[in-house]
Amino acid sequence: MGTCMSKPRQKPIKIYVKDKIVDKAASEISIHSVYKLGKNIGVGTFGVVKVGHNLSNPKEKVAVKVIFKNKLNTSAKRLKYEIDILLTLDHPNIIKCFETFEDENHIYIVMEFCSGGELIEIFPQEGALAESDALDYIRRILMAVNHVHRIGIVHRDLKPENFLFSTTKNTHELKLVDFGLSNKFSDKFEKLHSTVGTPFYIAPEVLKSNYDSKCDLWSVGIILYIMLSGDLPFYAENVNAVFKKIESGVFSMRGTIWDDISEESKHLVSRLICLNTHDRLSAQEALMHPAIHKIPVTPINTFDLVGRLKNYSELNYLKKCIFAVFVKYLNFDKIVDQRRAFTTFDRGLSGVIGAIEICDIYEEIGAEVLQQQVGALMSKVGLRHKGKLCFSEFVSVLTKNSDYITEEIIKLTFEFFDRDRKGYFNTKNYIEAIDLLGGKMTIEDAEEQLKAISSMAVVAYEDFKKLL
Repeated sequence: MGTCMSKPRQKPIKIYVKDKIVDKAASEISIHSVYKLGKNIGVGTFGVVKVGHNLSNPKEKVAVKVIFKNKLNTSAKRLKYEIDILLTLDHPNIIKCFETFEDENHIYIVMEFCSGGELIEIFPQEGALAESDALDYIRRILMAVNHVHRIGIVHRDLKPENFLFSTTKNTHELKLVDFGLSNKFSDKFEKLHSTVGTPFYIAPEVLKSNYDSKCDLWSVGIILYIMLSGDLPFYAENVNAVFKKIESGVFSMRGTIWDDISEESKHLVSRLICLNTHDRLSAQEALMHPAIHKIPVTPINTFDLVGRLKNYSELNYLKKCIFAVFVKYLNFDKIVDQRRAFTTFDRGLSGVIGAIEICDIYEEIGAEVLQQQVGALMSKVGLRHKGKLCFSEFVSVLTKNSDYITEEIIKLTFEFFDRDRKGYFNTKNYIEAIDLLGGKMTIEDAEEQLKAISSMAVVAYEDFKKLL
């Protein structure tokens, strides 16, 4: 993030949309009042993805998914699902969604910009990846998949093109993107019935239109197979022939290239590309597989989490929300260590961290900490999950304010609450922001908190800055 002051921009243009598709998440002003849209960086069925620059901070890039409403037809409900899902997710290996806009002809989804390219770009033209690299990538993929499954979402289109590198490919830091075919399920036994996905990666039960979240694990197995061998397990000259091979479930792990692959990795492949869904591993089970467990772990750095947690727990709810939003706008390279720490502490692999996991880590390194004390502190946190830290909240606990507070970050954070760029936010705006962060608050509580700052329960930018 730069520290130079940005030029004041023109007053935002408020727009009226007769038949809105996106409701509370969408700003009621023109996207062009907030972002300058540049060249196309991707093309999809319903629109394009463009690079964008926030007019408040032109140096910062975002990715803007532009959906043409006249191409949606019956897919408007699907788009609502995608936006709801994106706004729900908070995990280091999943793309961040900042905000949405809508006008008469388009819907715009503003997301973080990943500059490192697609996972598929690292696949050699001939040959395979090193086994250790392949397993490290799969571990990160599985962590993302496990998180979405834990909150009741099945992706349904996992493939290398839908994983992006945050920055350079050397970091191995992947982001799961494109939730356009995702769906929600109420529990692990619910079955879904529409045939979607990409042919080479699609699970056999999806072809029969009777499947659940395990279909994603088949796709992960296909990705792992390609990484290890350089080949597709099910290949034919036309789609129908591919589907027949997939339905047979017969594939080979023979040949010179497989001779050098460990038995653990081959076993993992066989438990993912598995016709019987009852025998197929879940994402959590796959993360516990010996092939994944043998990956070297980062040395533990507690960052004095308990000490910082004490300071964080004493903040009021508004400040906790503010710091969680700060994290949304931080560059990847600002929080590399915190991201690694999150992975270390997330022993339950759920994408959230609780008191027991914190105590276990401290005990493992021989540091003394009282479980009762940690439990008491954790009872005061949890924007999304009471008593548990989601990724953004965990990072905000560990990161000192001075490490990331710049004028640009403050302005972007304020605009998260002031979505219509009026120059202030009120009780209604505050509740909407909390909702986008995954929390809940009554009108009475929200108004009381804002009145502690301003008697009119209206927070202007200068008042907001004083909170920091």
